[in-house]
Amino acid sequence: MEIIERQQGMQQLKAAWHWWLAELSALAPKPLIDFFATGTAILRVQAVSGASRFVLRTGQDEQTLGEIDLLQASPDELQAFARQLGEHLTLRPQVQLAPPAEAFLEREAYLPLTVEANLPTVLRFEIDRLMPFGKGDALFGYRVLQRHPEEEKLAVELYVISRQQLAPYLDRLSALGLAPEAVLPPSATGTRDDATLNLLPEAQRAPAEPYWNREVWRAFLLAMVLAVATLALPAWYYERSIGSIQPEIEQKRADADRVAEKRGLVLSQLLARQAIAARKNEAPGKLELLLALTRVLPDNTWVSRLHMERKKLVLSGESDKASDLIGLLEQSDYFRDVQFRSPITSNPRTGSERYEIEVDLAEMAP
Repeated sequence: MEIIERQQGMQQLKAAWHWWLAELSALAPKPLIDFFATGTAILRVQAVSGASRFVLRTGQDEQTLGEIDLLQASPDELQAFARQLGEHLTLRPQVQLAPPAEAFLEREAYLPLTVEANLPTVLRFEIDRLMPFGKGDALFGYRVLQRHPEEEKLAVELYVISRQQLAPYLDRLSALGLAPEAVLPPSATGTRDDATLNLLPEAQRAPAEPYWNREVWRAFLLAMVLAVATLALPAWYYERSIGSIQPEIEQKRADADRVAEKRGLVLSQLLARQAIAARKNEAPGKLELLLALTRVLPDNTWVSRLHMERKKLVLSGESDKASDLIGLLEQSDYFRDVQFRSPITSNPRTGSERYEIEVDLAEMAP
């Protein structure tokens, strides 16, 4: 039962695949269908009593090329008809022969469902029992009509023709320079679904068409060309656009570099000025300090030495009362943390007191 279910699943998948292809073909534009159909033209020879019609199928188009009685035509008539066909056949078509319906024997047979995977081999052994032909004389094709899983039966429609009946048609087609690739009953449409209906002897069939056939290769090459064009054309366009504006970009970049250089120079000068101004604002000038000292120090005090460091001021000298200088200096806004660097000493010669004072300079608000 597992094999039967697997076969049914494959058949359903195949049917869905062919339905999808048919829907896609209906949506595709006709020029595209014709493009891929040029390599698969089919020449169908529909034989009836007294005449055989030659119909050329290319894609969705059909064209009747002519009619002739294959079995009764003279060699001259066959030669003239061959020239007529040659005027229309620019490509080598696939030739399909459909003998008259009365040349076939039809029968519906029921076989075990399990033989479906090897159905051609089974029918080859059973055909002599199923049909009234001598051994080796019957050529057959078949079509699966229905599956009956509940009964494990397979309904098969058989079409059989004798080699003697088919041989004259093959000989006359050979005289026209045509070699059929399939012999089908008149009811067959000639599509891939009718592959099992082909009655042509195995030895006379064309080799099985590979998966990578001409149509697939053409479709693959077309897809590759479209993919390359899709990727390459935008890149080529952008590259060309960039190349055309590259000189302008370089000029703008040079202008920007010059502007950046000038801006850097201006910025460095501005920073230098700001640094100088900041230093000037941080500490008062020497003239201001001298003026502040002059105003603070009393008249009985003089300065013999004045040393100004970064933020400190050291002054030494003599005063009648050096101990008062600390309080006087701290009254000024310019001085902070006033203190003696060394003890006060007396000068016997002048009677004054010697001092050495260290002062922190105050930071003045700008």
